[in-house]
Amino acid sequence: METDLKKRLIGAAILIALAVIFVPMVLDGAGYEARLTEAPRIPPPPVLPRPALPPPDLQMIPPPEEPAVRINQRESLPPSLAGIPPASTPAPAPAPVAPQTDLNPRPLSGWAVQVHSFGQEGTALSEKQRLQALGLAVFVEPFARDGRQFFRVKVGPFTERSEAHTLQQRLRNEHNLDGILVSYP
Repeated sequence: METDLKKRLIGAAILIALAVIFVPMVLDGAGYEARLTEAPRIPPPPVLPRPALPPPDLQMIPPPEEPAVRINQRESLPPSLAGIPPASTPAPAPAPVAPQTDLNPRPLSGWAVQVHSFGQEGTALSEKQRLQALGLAVFVEPFARDGRQFFRVKVGPFTERSEAHTLQQRLRNEHNLDGILVSYP
């Protein structure tokens, strides 16, 4: 009798274990196959407009100046007023100013090589001048951290990461500057 009782208890334990495993699957309503075929609920990536970059070889040429036309005031006046001297001569109109063009326009987005970061603006500007003397396009970017003002000295920017990486290697090899690639702006 004792062996029959053991067999029944073992059988009951097995049935309980199987019930614990399979009952949640059955009562779930979806089943195992439904979980495998269910598509993930990830929204599609947003579509962001890409800014149009100007061609790199585009140079703005100011429009040609038109020759100034001088009109003799006495000739344009009626004969009765031609002999009267004018009360006051109007001030000449200022010459139109041609818009200043940047021969090296910066791209709207891209990559730069950050070579230094300083706590003093004067130090950053002197480093900028030193690097510009080497023929590099350098700019200083201020930023704040923990309530303090800092200044990053960056070379570039470039539209392609590979161009910035090539410059980073050149700075390391030729000028012993360990810069890091950063996104611009």
